[in-house]
Amino acid sequence: MVTHLPYKEVRVIHQLSVFWRRFKRSFTAEIGVFIIVGFFMMAIFGPQISPHEYVKTNLNEQNRPPSPEHLFGTDGLGRDVLSGVIYGARISLFVGISAACISTVIGTIVGAISGYYGRIIDNLLMRFSDLFLVTPAYFLYILLIATLRTRSILYIMVILGVTMWPRLARIVRASFLSLKETDFVKAAKTLGASDRRIIFRHILPNAMAPIIVTTTFNLAGAILLESSLGFLGFGDPTAYSWGSMLERASEVIRFAWWQATFPGLAIFLTTLALNFVGDGLRDALDPRLRAL
Repeated sequence: MVTHLPYKEVRVIHQLSVFWRRFKRSFTAEIGVFIIVGFFMMAIFGPQISPHEYVKTNLNEQNRPPSPEHLFGTDGLGRDVLSGVIYGARISLFVGISAACISTVIGTIVGAISGYYGRIIDNLLMRFSDLFLVTPAYFLYILLIATLRTRSILYIMVILGVTMWPRLARIVRASFLSLKETDFVKAAKTLGASDRRIIFRHILPNAMAPIIVTTTFNLAGAILLESSLGFLGFGDPTAYSWGSMLERASEVIRFAWWQATFPGLAIFLTTLALNFVGDGLRDALDPRLRAL
């Protein structure tokens, strides 16, 4: 017996195949996916693939250069730097993903409400977002973190998330301003659909492309910011992240270059790969290419 898939499922499968075909056109995006998957595997299976236990110190192995036993060398406490990079991936990626998700939720809600209702609500929300945009980013982060009595990964994650949403909110607002004037939205209003249904069932699915792309870039930005704050000494002192490794390596970088080089290289590759993927997603989801 020949079974036929529902029209909606066939359409979704077709759209996914078209998206993947466009995404594969970018060689750099594929390289970015490969690198990101590698770092995620490091974060998930860190204890299993790590050659040494990073929290275990060995004062007899202090500041050893790269060798067959320690491929990335050791730090000032005799800990294996390669194991530190593997363990640090878990914290850095967790903070980046969490902050990006928080900023996406806030930015999407604020942008949707602002773009859909307009008028005084739009003015109030956009002026509020301008306060975050005009304030120097690092100054705002350091000010908020410095006022906390206890610096933890949770606080840093929340602070990054609640301060990164304004640009996404403006992008979502612009999408809603154009989409709410389309015929299918006017038809939904004529049929008596509620504002919540129109926002979440009709407009938001059609505005997902810029949201996905911006979230990818925010993820890269959050990882870079967390590493920068850790390097400046405003990170969680008990967490093993790439930023905290850089902060500890700054004191010995003149004679132990490997302690800063390899964590820095991990940050560079991760943010570069995420930007490659973001560019690939932007090209694949560009509505001007749908006819291709």
